[in-house]
Amino acid sequence: MGPLLALLALAMACSDEAEVEYLQLGGGVQAVVHPVQPYRLSSHTDVPVVRVSLPEEGGAPLPADLAPLATFDEASAVGVLEATDGASSDLVFGTLTDAEVAPDGTVLLLDGSYSVVRVLSPSLEPVDVLGGEGEGPGEFDGPGWLFWVGPDEFGVLGAGRIEVFRQAGGTYEYSRRIPVGALPSAEDACFTPEHRYVEGLRLSVGEAEVTREGLRQIDFEEATIQPEVLHEIGAGGDVLRSFSAPYQVTLPYENGGDLLHMALNLTNGPLACRAGVVWAGYSLLGEVHALGEDGALRWITRLMDLGHPGLRYMWDASGQRYGRSGIYHVEDFEGGDFALPYLNRVILLSDDVLAAQVRNTYYGPIEEGQPQSVTITYRTYLLDPEDGHFLGGFTADHQILGGGNGTAVLYRELLFPQISVVRLGE
Repeated sequence: MGPLLALLALAMACSDEAEVEYLQLGGGVQAVVHPVQPYRLSSHTDVPVVRVSLPEEGGAPLPADLAPLATFDEASAVGVLEATDGASSDLVFGTLTDAEVAPDGTVLLLDGSYSVVRVLSPSLEPVDVLGGEGEGPGEFDGPGWLFWVGPDEFGVLGAGRIEVFRQAGGTYEYSRRIPVGALPSAEDACFTPEHRYVEGLRLSVGEAEVTREGLRQIDFEEATIQPEVLHEIGAGGDVLRSFSAPYQVTLPYENGGDLLHMALNLTNGPLACRAGVVWAGYSLLGEVHALGEDGALRWITRLMDLGHPGLRYMWDASGQRYGRSGIYHVEDFEGGDFALPYLNRVILLSDDVLAAQVRNTYYGPIEEGQPQSVTITYRTYLLDPEDGHFLGGFTADHQILGGGNGTAVLYRELLFPQISVVRLGE
């Protein structure tokens, strides 16, 4: 894990002119990162890069119509700690992992704890509960993401498949399954009327591609990782084409395990899209990339806060941690707080607002190797979807769980899960 995280941190620090950068990993081992060429379909070096950051405390000024996003309205929130007299059990939420808002204002919540989709009315009254844990039609296995498949259909991406539901009266009913087993680590999906995008990893052993079913049967040290992480699939789930990887990373020695972890982390990122464009977020790089339907890179927005050397690190087996400024030792932080930030969402809230969100999980102080407290905060960056420029941002104890059509679903998970809804411009 150490070399992986050093590489990821270095990728953030690379220059925009596609110069080759090097990092000494110790023991004479040197890692090489090529920030643009050769794996990008659009290999131009003049792609605009927008750098944005928020103040350490609070946030940046917000336009009046976006200011309500920064405040969790407890008066209009729903979600109860336990089912009590007069409280609907359908409002006892587990860990909510995604949300969408239909054009008519219906709110869809993906509850990962119970493996269900909760359907709420525009006034946040419970309407229906769909799905459940299992392998059957309309059931979910590790559901992670919720997205629109068509004007009246939504899909839930889980292990190796997408379960699709269609509108039926005031709720939804099961429609069909789209297999995505060719992408054994599918992370997110986003459909437009003409294209179906899925983000995930493709592996092969020798000449054979590894499917979801075969993932647990292979020796990862023998696996070859294909550099592409963003794919377009057909109606039946087959991969039609692949977009290029955001960065090429090479190591001067053979270590399939490290390369596998590196690629898995590069694919772990959220997607958003509309006709003509897809926005891909890279969780550990802290970047949002806008690509056209032809795969050409249009712009990059780089969230500079994510690479702060005092915040971003992970451990490896040797007890070292890797950050943007090099290698640090865990003992330097004994007794102090530390945080693990990553880009967890990219959401198209309206035609004019794209939200990119960083989750910060703060641990500390450390005693006997264990954190004594956990605090979760979010740094939300509101961007212009046309060029990636910064519109404003805020830091809060709630996140934008999802939304669309000019509506945002706000989610606060501690002390217990609650949501509220903000309609932009009202």
